[in-house]
Amino acid sequence: MGRVGSILVRSPRCSDVDALVGVYASSGFFDFLPSNPGEPIIRATIRAYLDELEAQPKLMVYLVAEQEEQLAGFCISRRSVPGRWQVQVGVRSDHRRRGVGRALLSHAFLEMCRHGPAEVEAVVHPSNRASIRMLAPFFLFQDESRSLPGFWRFWTDLGNHGAIRGG
Repeated sequence: MGRVGSILVRSPRCSDVDALVGVYASSGFFDFLPSNPGEPIIRATIRAYLDELEAQPKLMVYLVAEQEEQLAGFCISRRSVPGRWQVQVGVRSDHRRRGVGRALLSHAFLEMCRHGPAEVEAVVHPSNRASIRMLAPFFLFQDESRSLPGFWRFWTDLGNHGAIRGG
């Protein structure tokens, strides 16, 4: 994919599974979510995402970021229904506030744009200020999530991507 300063953004490999589990296991990752599924389910989910990426590459943008020779984060964008991408970003706690999430989102938005027009959304707990700071520059709108009551939905149209401060 490319480099943003000291951050290398690339496609994930099967050999990244352990490091990706480490991102999920890092401090604070599940603090604002309703549950923590545990390592076996996380590992199975990562492998399922990798299989899905291989089987249906037009329905998924899956990126990882390396910083200081360590896998520092990931961004998964899934086209779950026609015309809508759902984005999830995770950054290891020891790499937060160092541009990793922003680099991942910048590359993910460029890749999603290549797949044509669509709405992009991300869901975040209103107390998760770090995620809100990371997401806000990329999304023009926010409202209450209908699928997760008590959470906020950030969303934008890929046609507006050029006007977004972060993109």
